[in-house]
Amino acid sequence: ISAITPYRIAQFRDERLKQVSAGTVIRELAYLSAIINHARREWSLNVENPVSRVRKPTAPTGRDRVLLDAEEVRLLEALQPTGRRSPWMRPLVMLALETAMRRGELLALRWEDVSISSRTALLHDTKNGEGRVVPLSSRAIEVLQSLQRTITGQVIPMTEFAACAAFKRATARAGIEGLRFHDLRHTAITRMAEKLPNVIELAAVSGHK
Repeated sequence: ISAITPYRIAQFRDERLKQVSAGTVIRELAYLSAIINHARREWSLNVENPVSRVRKPTAPTGRDRVLLDAEEVRLLEALQPTGRRSPWMRPLVMLALETAMRRGELLALRWEDVSISSRTALLHDTKNGEGRVVPLSSRAIEVLQSLQRTITGQVIPMTEFAACAAFKRATARAGIEGLRFHDLRHTAITRMAEKLPNVIELAAVSGHK
């Protein structure tokens, strides 16, 4: 660790910036910094943290893309399960818009964690490392009640790769540009903010810190 100097960290930063985004480099530097701090605190290694002396790349600006009402109509139409299209994509998108859950959270959701009577869904493993209870709107309940139960116990039995590929194809069919699945979460939270002006309540539902 003592051989890891600020100069070497800066070299690593510049090389990685040629290969990945600034956001990825910022996270990698944070990982390295956490490792060194762990060694300093837990193992009593008397070394400085060279990462703290290196300039971090400029963080990318956050996305503010939301799904417009007209686009939502076209997207849901493009997701109609005709031909070889997956029957799970349309409910996946509708649930994302109703709950503000992340794609990974929706795909990991199991029927045993859904309560139709109390209108809630329990998430165990979320991005910030804490579980949360998500309230379900009337539309979300309707979507869930329309789904068939599968032997896997998953509410949406798809892989992230399959869902990502199917979403890209659907947006292309619908003629929607610049939309990612995560933008559905932005859209849902924007809509929720109109109903939940209290930021604490909104954060509790969306899982934001």
